[in-house]
Amino acid sequence: MKKKKVSKKIAKRDLEGLRKSSKKKPRRFLKTVKRIYQQSPKSNSYKKNSRQPPAKGNAEKKFEYFVDVGNLEELNYLINLLDPHQIEKFMHHYKEKKHPKNVEDFQTYKVVTTSKDYKELIERLKEGLGEKLISEYDDLKKEISDIRKKGGDVLIEDLKLSSVPLKIKLFKATMEKKDFYKIKKILKEVKDEINEVKKIILKKEEEITKSKSVKEKFEKKDQVQKENKK
Repeated sequence: MKKKKVSKKIAKRDLEGLRKSSKKKPRRFLKTVKRIYQQSPKSNSYKKNSRQPPAKGNAEKKFEYFVDVGNLEELNYLINLLDPHQIEKFMHHYKEKKHPKNVEDFQTYKVVTTSKDYKELIERLKEGLGEKLISEYDDLKKEISDIRKKGGDVLIEDLKLSSVPLKIKLFKATMEKKDFYKIKKILKEVKDEINEVKKIILKKEEEITKSKSVKEKFEKKDQVQKENKK
């Protein structure tokens, strides 16, 4: 596994991709990673009183920031920036850090702490991300099935979703960020479209309920008038 060179343009693109694929706002951790890898190799020091992280040349110091990694998506982003030797160092620093009992993302904690070396870490990460994507896919399939039962038209959404299982297999084979973000993009688009269909169905149900209520009101009024005539 060769060391991967990350340009400013690629780092920016990948960070933007992660921002769009996550419901939460980007963590400070990711911004720190971006700044470190955008530093010029010649610049190995910062001004005094600067709040910025250490430069890329200070190898040991930067790992103090990397151990703040949160969910598996962030871990995947970080691993794709590091070479095998750096991944091993990151794992060492992460395991040495005292984590709280209620660790923010237990899945990430488990993946890193139970891996013996970087190869095992990548395999565990691959499995974890794959399971997460499959879970999101299954949830959307269930939603589509429920909408169909209510008479909603979700044919296009179902067709879009049908390409996901194969893309997940491709991602697990390549572990490329671009493949991961392609899947996340499809899942997000389908989710948004499903929500729009749900709104239409809800509106129709409200109109039917309102119509029934008005009809019952008039029927009751007619019945009262008939009784009064008698």
